[in-house]
Amino acid sequence: MASPHRDPLAPFDYSRPHQRTNYCRVARPLFRLFAACYLSHRLVRGLENVPLRGPTILALNHPAVADTPFVGTCLSGRRFPYFMAEEELFLDRLPFRLIASLITPLGAFPVDRRLPIDPKAIGYAADRLAEGNLLIVAPEGGTERGYGLLPFRQGFVLLALLARERLIRRGESGEVKILPAAVCYRETPRGLRTKRAMRFRARAGLSVGAPLSLESFLAPGKRERQVMEEVTTATRARVEELLAQVQREMR
Repeated sequence: MASPHRDPLAPFDYSRPHQRTNYCRVARPLFRLFAACYLSHRLVRGLENVPLRGPTILALNHPAVADTPFVGTCLSGRRFPYFMAEEELFLDRLPFRLIASLITPLGAFPVDRRLPIDPKAIGYAADRLAEGNLLIVAPEGGTERGYGLLPFRQGFVLLALLARERLIRRGESGEVKILPAAVCYRETPRGLRTKRAMRFRARAGLSVGAPLSLESFLAPGKRERQVMEEVTTATRARVEELLAQVQREMR
């Protein structure tokens, strides 16, 4: 199924990784400086739960468009993550070509959110996971805009299963960890209603929970659909708990 965009997209090579570690190291202090100037306070909990290596999916709620830069800045002291970005940022015209050239080396790659499943983005993400990387995903599929935690889509579990298959085919351990995490800002829900959840000098909070092991949900004879449903339900429940905790701490 072709993308319905009228404007052409800039070419993106899904066959190879694009993240540049040296580029990320240079960008890290710049993002931290921006966060220090833009936010009045950062509350960060649970970074010790982020594994230093191995395939990891960080499943995050999505109250604002700036969630990924904020969370990526918090995580960059341990790992540099890959993350999906809406493909509108990869249009083949200015200023989008410039934006894409800046965020691609940081680990961003385009995903067509209008498709039920974007096979190119899914394959690229599964390959990066199988290489042992950290991937940030927003299972809600869009920003909350003040309506509370939205239902979780099951695509992130499919990513974990595909990465597991790739690892097993190579004779490696198929262990893929799923990290539930919650982010919120002081201005919610008013800020979310105005589509500016991350306002200037806002207080931002991030809480990362203990990892869930995909292997613990697998069993002989269990269907893939059942595994996806169980992992999705367990992850959303944990994100809901973490969100309530960080909201209480930010009062």
